[in-house]
Amino acid sequence: MLKGTSMSINFEDEIRKIINEELSGLIDHINECFLCRCKNKKHNFLLGNFDDKVKANMVFVSCFESQIGNRIENICREIAKLRYGTKNVPQKISNVDTEFKLNAKKQYIQTNIDYKFVTGQIFEKLDPNNKYSSQKVKTLFDDITITRKGNCKLLVDLAFYDENNELNIFELKAGGMLDSSKAKSDLAKLLGLYITTDNPNTHVYFATIYNFNGEDNNWDGSPSRFFENDLLLIGKDFWNKILPNGVNFEKFVEIYNEIFEKLEINKKMQDLIDRIMEQVRHER
Repeated sequence: MLKGTSMSINFEDEIRKIINEELSGLIDHINECFLCRCKNKKHNFLLGNFDDKVKANMVFVSCFESQIGNRIENICREIAKLRYGTKNVPQKISNVDTEFKLNAKKQYIQTNIDYKFVTGQIFEKLDPNNKYSSQKVKTLFDDITITRKGNCKLLVDLAFYDENNELNIFELKAGGMLDSSKAKSDLAKLLGLYITTDNPNTHVYFATIYNFNGEDNNWDGSPSRFFENDLLLIGKDFWNKILPNGVNFEKFVEIYNEIFEKLEINKKMQDLIDRIMEQVRHER
């Protein structure tokens, strides 16, 4: 039951609606992306003598991965609203007075702190031999120089106020298998976002949608070189942080697969590949 209302909510049905809306939109956007990218590959000699089917499958994976990230972020945001309430998952998190709003579902931090400057300092401090924990992160406010300038808007993957009215911000990745050469800079940017909230009590997490080693196995992605486990929410630990009471990770995956099958996404994508392949052949 949501706080402040006597109306009982069927959270499983609400999650079905959320997933259905986002996956339906995914199908529409993949259709647009697929034809465009197939045509663009026509003159790519680097693909050698791959046949049309192989090329089409490569393009499909590229389109799917480029589209699914935003869809999953939207799903996470809407699910967090079920647990924490809509007003606690705001579009704007601000430490300055402004009326600016993004014309999108994306969330953002509005700040007058010099994000680029603080991120550069944090990058120099990240050290695999001296990992950051949730407690050590708080010391950043004393360890770096914070300067202020004109207001800026910084996109954030997910942010909400929890049951203690404390802000939580997340960097979301799919499996979390980041390029190790980029991990340090990506984590510095995440901690830079933490500083721009101007609130040491903000909770910050690197999170993944699934564990690439399997949910019951140890996760050893490159961020674990710099972050202690209390700053990492991997796979089901992340989902159990945002899912409403009574719906766990396993049930969520079951619902996701149910909607995936109901929308016949596999068949529609196979039909799309065949149709576009035929269209491209005729245009040669």
